Amino acid sequence: MFAIMQVETDERRAEFRRKMRTKCEFICKYCQRRFTKPYNLMIHERSHKDDVTFTCEACGKTFKRQDNLKQHRSIHLPCRTATGWTVRV
Repeated sequence: MFAIMQVETDERRAEFRRKMRTKCEFICKYCQRRFTKPYNLMIHERSHKDDVTFTCEACGKTFKRQDNLKQHRSIHLPCRTATGWTVRV
């Protein structure tokens, strides 16, 4: 019994890569940056608008993106040290 194996050619490899490559179908109307998902485009386009800001209640610092504000808030949380609890500044 003999097994017949298909020989992989450069053309077949190139075709496989083309199929695997993601298509960027969502384009920013302000800077033409391309995205593969509409949600990522929506978040990006908010950065071009000046009227949308998120403000930290603790220090008043403003951010264009809500996820950046959430990350910033962690500096105001108390942290455990060898001597006790302190607040990061």
